[in-house]
Amino acid sequence: MTGHNTDEGLLFTSPFVQTPADLLAQLSLLFPAIQPGAAAYVADVLYPPVYDGSQGYADPVARNALLHSEAIFTCNANYLARAYGNDTFGYLFAVPPGLHGMDIPCVCLSSRPPLFAAPPVLARRNATG
Repeated sequence: MTGHNTDEGLLFTSPFVQTPADLLAQLSLLFPAIQPGAAAYVADVLYPPVYDGSQGYADPVARNALLHSEAIFTCNANYLARAYGNDTFGYLFAVPPGLHGMDIPCVCLSSRPPLFAAPPVLARRNATG
């Protein structure tokens, strides 16, 4: 079973990545073998610096967080599912704010109380198995 959260990348995102040059430098750190043309494609086409909300982000930090979420978590969850011929189970944890690790108390039932209040439907599902 693989899963990822809606805002998985935020905890791994530097608030100091504010300019296009910062994002290119960040890409080089994340992917040391990335070629300059590929980095420019990621920064300009896949995650353009458009902050009107149409791309799923409204500021540079949210842009970088989405890039981290998709590159590190979403793509790997998809890759693992495909590696097993999609004979797998997967989930997207969408309980706001959907940060990394927030799904653990809901997926791995624990006797400890969660760090956040789960919606009643989710809480009932966990209580009944």
